[in-house]
Amino acid sequence: MESNSDGSKWTSDLCSGCRVPRIVLANACPNLILEAEVQSKFLGLGRSVKVSARCIRTHKPVEEPEIGCGLCHQPLTGFELAEGDE
Repeated sequence: MESNSDGSKWTSDLCSGCRVPRIVLANACPNLILEAEVQSKFLGLGRSVKVSARCIRTHKPVEEPEIGCGLCHQPLTGFELAEGDE
């Protein structure tokens, strides 16, 4: 088990409130990188998992990881050719 900078360690009780499974089910983009961090709640009463996401294609944070960055999976306009359709 790895520790965060504040010394909090991951334990299985943190899984029940974690967003990662929901994000992975909603968005399978290979360019989406998820990072999780164990955080203490207000006054140290309890702990939670903070999940952040970024896109390795745009090099920007992704505000809604369930949806994605908006660039990687834009619909084709009809003028764009698929690979091999030349």
